[in-house]
Order: sequence, then C-alpha cells, then structure tokens
Amino acid sequence: MAKICFLIGYYPLIMGGSEIQASYLANKLKEKNDIFYISVGHPNERIFSDQKGIKVYTVKIPSLPFIGGLKFLLKNKLDDIFAIEKPDIIYQRIGYSATGFAALFCKRNNCKLVWHIASEQDVKSFKFGFKKRDLINYIDYKIMRYGIKYADIIIAQAKYQKEQLKKNYNRETTIVIPNFHPLSNNKIKKTLPIKIVWISNIKPLKQPELFIQLAEKFKNYNNLQFIMVGRIGVDPYSKKIYNKIKSSNVSYLGEKTIEEVEKILAQAHIFISTSLYEGFPNTFIQAWLHQVPVISLIVDPDDILKTKKIGFHSNLFNRMEEDVKLLINDSKKREEMGIRAQRYALENHSMANIEKIIGLMKNA
Repeated sequence: MAKICFLIGYYPLIMGGSEIQASYLANKLKEKNDIFYISVGHPNERIFSDQKGIKVYTVKIPSLPFIGGLKFLLKNKLDDIFAIEKPDIIYQRIGYSATGFAALFCKRNNCKLVWHIASEQDVKSFKFGFKKRDLINYIDYKIMRYGIKYADIIIAQAKYQKEQLKKNYNRETTIVIPNFHPLSNNKIKKTLPIKIVWISNIKPLKQPELFIQLAEKFKNYNNLQFIMVGRIGVDPYSKKIYNKIKSSNVSYLGEKTIEEVEKILAQAHIFISTSLYEGFPNTFIQAWLHQVPVISLIVDPDDILKTKKIGFHSNLFNRMEEDVKLLINDSKKREEMGIRAQRYALENHSMANIEKIIGLMKNA
C-alpha cells in the first residue's frame, strides 16, 4: 500500500474537468492505497475526511490587496503538509508553482512526482505582455518549469500536448493517456425540439457570449431549443452574461451535477464549444457517449472532430453558424455522426485508461 497525495482541487468542492478526472482516479486508487488531497484555492483552510475515508486539506492562496493571489508563496504550507503525511507519490494536475514545490520535495525525499498535463496552457512557453501581473505570473512559471524538469512521470491527454512539451520545455512525455469517463445508464432518446447545448462554468475563457450570439441567429427557427448549463459567479462579467441570457432565446439551467448533465445530453442533438482553449474536454466525451456530435469553434485536440467525423471544428463564428444549420437540417448526417462519436468514445475513453495510470504509479 502506498500513500498518494493528490495535489489538485478536491471535487466536488472545486468543479472542473481536471478535478473530475482526478476524483475518478483517486476513488479507484483508494481501494488499495492511502489517499489524501491538498486542495488549493479555498476561502478557508480546514481538514476533513470524505465519505470514502479520503483526507482533504483545503488550502487558501496567499494574497495581497490590489495584487491578488500569490501562488508562489504556497511552499511553506505545502511543505508542512508533506512533512506530516510523508507521501510516497504526489499526483499533481494543472501546472503552476505547486508543480515545482512538489518536485523539490520529491527530490529531497523518497517520493515520486506524477505530473498530469491539464490543458494547452500547461505546455505553452511564457510570454511577457503589458499586464500588471506578468512579473508574478513569470515567477510562478519559473517554479512550475522546475517541476516539469524534475517530474518522474509526465502524462499527456493528447498528442499535441506531448509535442508542445517537447518544443517548449525540451522534456519528453512518459505516455499519452486519453481522459476517461464512466458509462451512464440513461436511455438515449432524441425527440423534438432539436436541443443544442452548451455546458461549462461561465467565465471569459469559455466565451459563453458567443453561444448566446449563436442562439440569436436562430431565433426565428421552429423546433429548436438552445440550452446553457454551468456555474455562474457574482463578478461583473458573470452579471453581464446573466443579463444577456435573460434577454435571449437561451434556456439557462444553472449548475448541474454530472448525473444531471448526462440526462440532458441523453436528449440533446448538438453540443457546442466556444472555449478559447482546453485540455481534452470531459464534456466532449460525455456528449459522444450520448451520441451527440460536437461543434467546436476553437478546440479540437489532435484534430479528432475532423479526422473521426464526429463533429465540426469551425474555426470561425460564421462557419460555426453554417455547421449548426447543416446538422439541424440533415437529421441523417447528425445521427450518423452521433453513432460514430459514441463508438469512438467507447473505444478510446473508457475507464480502462485508469489502469494505465495505476500501472505507471506501481512501477514509479
């Protein structure tokens, strides 16, 4: 039995794609190992055990007035927890200064670091701009870079991440393992109206305003329903989006559990992504498993939508509008795409992928 630290947000307190993926892995590893979480990014610090007996440390990010969070000041807090728990393996997902702090601890102790690339941002090189936080972000980046250099195992979600890691960090990826998702028991039933869904937390990088704009283009169509699902905040941007939704033809359902999302997808016809960047979106996999083709404005990991013919990579907003029209009007093409998508997801994104990660940890 190994003691494994999950240095990532604890799901469901933090609800993101990486956190969901990590929770599936943690729950599986808990069967034969001692698991604990260090979950960074909470308003309050506490220690508790969940229903499965997994200990969770919630950690607050140090901050200063008018500057905001300073993640590179987390080192002492993380070191204190590492010293108490003495992990054999640290599993860290999402690249930032904690990646470097974990690598330093592992280097000085009998511990192995498994770093799992979370998104395109993790493997990009840093570029200075004219933002007031650029210097702070650069310090965070340099510490993260140390972590990438000395990580014992690096897992990529897709081939493009492997290529970017080599190009920008001169570091080889240990293995590419696609994201995984459990099967649901929902009965797939597609009835009118045609349901076009957008599912994500509502924040600038997801560009929800473009989905609202897309829905507006189809306001005079019959038998169409545009549905938006996701957590919305109370910041000025979120309030602006919420006001736009209220005056639009979009049905906003709020934040939903994974189970509720999958019930929505079981009845959906088209899934829309307007994100600026992603890793490998869980929502793509969930949509495919429910026979829903994906139309994505920007994101298409490894050109899968295009090469596997399970959706469209639009690139331009006007092209996205045309792609939506095509699938609205051609039910046969839409259904064929959906069936291909489900087959692809079953073959490439099953829970069997977890065993590959567990095998790496056993041999670390």
